[in-house]
Amino acid sequence: MHEEQDGDSLARIKGGAKAMAMARRMRDNLSLDYSGECVLEEAVLCVVLTNAVEVQVNGGPLVGIAVYDTTFSWINHSCSPNACYTFPLPDYSGGESRLRILSAATGRGCSMSKVYGPRIVVRSIKAIKKFEEVSIAYIDLLQPKALRHSELWSQYRFICSCQRCSVSPPTYVDHTLQEISAVNCSCAKLSSDHRLDIDEEITRFSDCIDDAIADYLKFGNPKSSCEKLENLLIHGLSGAKFETEEEKQKQQFWLHPLHHLSLTAYTTLASAYKTRASDLLAVDPEGEKLQLEAFTTSRTSAAYSLLLAGATNHLFLFESSLVASAANFWILAGESLINVARSPVWKLFAKWGSTVAEISSCPSYKCCNCTLVDKLGTSFDIGQAQDVMVEGLSREFLSCITSIIPKVWTFLIHEGCFLKLISDPIDFKWIGHMKPVRTLGIESNLANADTESMVSTGESGTCVNQENISLFQLGVHCLLYGTILSTVCFGKRSYLDDYMQNLVHG
Repeated sequence: MHEEQDGDSLARIKGGAKAMAMARRMRDNLSLDYSGECVLEEAVLCVVLTNAVEVQVNGGPLVGIAVYDTTFSWINHSCSPNACYTFPLPDYSGGESRLRILSAATGRGCSMSKVYGPRIVVRSIKAIKKFEEVSIAYIDLLQPKALRHSELWSQYRFICSCQRCSVSPPTYVDHTLQEISAVNCSCAKLSSDHRLDIDEEITRFSDCIDDAIADYLKFGNPKSSCEKLENLLIHGLSGAKFETEEEKQKQQFWLHPLHHLSLTAYTTLASAYKTRASDLLAVDPEGEKLQLEAFTTSRTSAAYSLLLAGATNHLFLFESSLVASAANFWILAGESLINVARSPVWKLFAKWGSTVAEISSCPSYKCCNCTLVDKLGTSFDIGQAQDVMVEGLSREFLSCITSIIPKVWTFLIHEGCFLKLISDPIDFKWIGHMKPVRTLGIESNLANADTESMVSTGESGTCVNQENISLFQLGVHCLLYGTILSTVCFGKRSYLDDYMQNLVHG
């Protein structure tokens, strides 16, 4: 298998090198009748394939790739790294900005190792002992070992042998990221005799999730994507189509809520529900029925964002190198929750006679149970004692939001979605007592969202809503905690502080 991959890669490199050589000869007005070896071009492509990193500035989309000299490119990979890298914005306060890209026609060279191209900074995310090797992650760490090794071999031609990859039995994180639960069996875990069946099931699950993601990203149909993913998470493969009855009866597994494919599904659902809400409002921004439907999907999007953040944070507590993923997902969850809390739909409830608390009329984000909110607008440069500081902040944060989540969780989710099976999005002790999905009688009918359950009736008959205040408080906590974790990875980022202030203060 590896030999086939090597052959394919070599053929692509040779083809790309030849195309590069032809392009250069065209530029220089040289004859295109050239059949020699393209050694230089092949070497350049190999350097790019093995050493280039994707450039992402300010948490935005990827803007390209860059290759750095040995100061950075010789830093080895680990699946439990002690450092990460970031691309800080250049400081042009000293005067006129310098041109970073030069036309080849000018004939002017540049020293790539000095000032040209995006600046890269490597920061520690763990305490690093004297003489300990600095390491970073080349790939996504929220994958089980087999997938990490497959990706590393495919792209870099090596297999990681770090402590996380070498330990036996696997770490809790790696075990959880690949765990499958039994639906029709009384046992919660599967014996090794079922390994072949499990591998087949994982392949089917992966194919189904890829199909649902394609509906959203390739075909622009977020509704179909949501329906497929909800059905898969609730019913496993029992709702899929099989060629024979024997094949159907063979299916007896579903994804563990913290399986890496489940995390992929949560990520897609959070985004797809958000897109559905935007699409609904684009049809008729003033239509009350569509506003309510969009509000329901926005709530569901926020719920999946919160579940994804909680799940990643749970794994982060066992593997601190996942700090960047945890930071990103907490920031996204905070943003989603605050947007729901500030939704114009709350004014509709007031219009219909409900008593709705005004977020802007009181400092509703203030918290008397923790000091996290007091850090709003202050520097988050944690410094050398970051391990102890982050551990303390994590305990304080989780302890505080534990009292807020019960006030909003049932409000965020609607009938017929997988989230009804989730008892708590941040405390996963309930997983061991989770009943087989097929015994719960849950129907995946997403068209019957219960918008009437969005408000509660008080003793006087007047609808009273405090959910928006609780949602806002929870969102601010998530945003702040994510920002603090982000500081560990990337240092103080002023744009993130400004964004956070604007989001909180509206």
